[in-house]
Amino acid sequence: RDLGCKQLINATNWRTADPVLLEDVERWTYTAADVSAINRYTGGIHSGPMNGWRIDPNHFFVSQSNLLKPEEFPGALKQTAGQPMLITEVSWTSPSLYQAEGPIMAAAYMSLTGVDSFYWFAFDDETWHVDPVWPYWKVGNLNSLKKWSSAIPTHAGMFPAAALAYRLGFIREADQPAVYEERSLRGMWERRVPIISEAGKFDPNRDQGDFAPNSPIRQEIDRLAFFVGPVVVKFDGEESNSRTVQLDRYIDRDRGVVTGLTGEIALDYRNGSLAINSPRCQSWAGFLKAAGGRLELADTVIESQNEYAAVTVVPLDQRPLAASEKILVQVGTTIRPTGWIERDAEVQSDGVTLRGKQIVDTGCGPWRVGATKVCLTVKNPNVRKATRLDVNGYPSGTIPVENGDGGVSLDLPADAIYVVLSP
Repeated sequence: RDLGCKQLINATNWRTADPVLLEDVERWTYTAADVSAINRYTGGIHSGPMNGWRIDPNHFFVSQSNLLKPEEFPGALKQTAGQPMLITEVSWTSPSLYQAEGPIMAAAYMSLTGVDSFYWFAFDDETWHVDPVWPYWKVGNLNSLKKWSSAIPTHAGMFPAAALAYRLGFIREADQPAVYEERSLRGMWERRVPIISEAGKFDPNRDQGDFAPNSPIRQEIDRLAFFVGPVVVKFDGEESNSRTVQLDRYIDRDRGVVTGLTGEIALDYRNGSLAINSPRCQSWAGFLKAAGGRLELADTVIESQNEYAAVTVVPLDQRPLAASEKILVQVGTTIRPTGWIERDAEVQSDGVTLRGKQIVDTGCGPWRVGATKVCLTVKNPNVRKATRLDVNGYPSGTIPVENGDGGVSLDLPADAIYVVLSP
């Protein structure tokens, strides 16, 4: 302040000794600053020499989707009442295959819970990271790849629709917390168990081994509450004031489905899919073929034979999808460098057998993107034609459509990432 710096200050300690007993104490210390913030990564296990910053031949990895393991979602945060909450570093890390879910999942749950930002790690250029190869290092005659880039098709390529949905409020914020907890300072100093806490989250550059440092302490409230609505804590409060909504109305453990308080978001963690059904954002992401290959939403029908994809439909004119005259369709699948080769593998880690993949050849640029296998119907009589956009958002040709009385249907081209529907 004395220097006249016009900026926000956040404090963070990276890790406590126990994420259940001490995490609230850590967050309480953050209240001395302007905002609370954490750094979190997800995506699975990646092990091998120098795995903190590069991807090499012979490295082992396990691809992991947050849609099947929601406890790994970086945005499942216990927020401090009255203080903004930021994630100052985040990524669905490479070489995980399941990255396209990240931006739309973040947009959905940030919108629902009021988390204020995701800072994707990292960007070192103003354009696409076309070639992931480190130019200075070789492993024998094979390439070493850069690990930390978000300027790739499955990260930045999925930003447009997700950013519109989040920034313009296409997905509603809950009007009450799913869980509200008040904690006395004495209770925190005595390390009493809170009613809910975040699960341990793994940071590949700050944690040893392959797993997050979880606590053995069990708690009262289901951690799936983070996907129902905001989880908020007030420090120096009265513990008797803590409360929750009726969580069993929203968490169906028998079906493996969690529905948000607004009714617009449904996470099927058993089949690994996320559905968003709001007037101005309709999306289906995850293991679409295994989830039935077809989902009918309020104004769209999404059909897909993709093993894994993220399909999002939003208006470019901010009107509801049923009446919009300019609609963006965005599809993400999976990516690998050209020439990438992997094989099935098993390793032992902390007494656990991990089944995943061993990298045989890292390949080189450019990225190869999995084919789009999507048929889309939009129930809107105002849109009659489809224009394909290239990866930079410029028109690159028209797509045949089938017009009906109530809307339009089209098979998306195999190489389509962005399509605009218009009159």
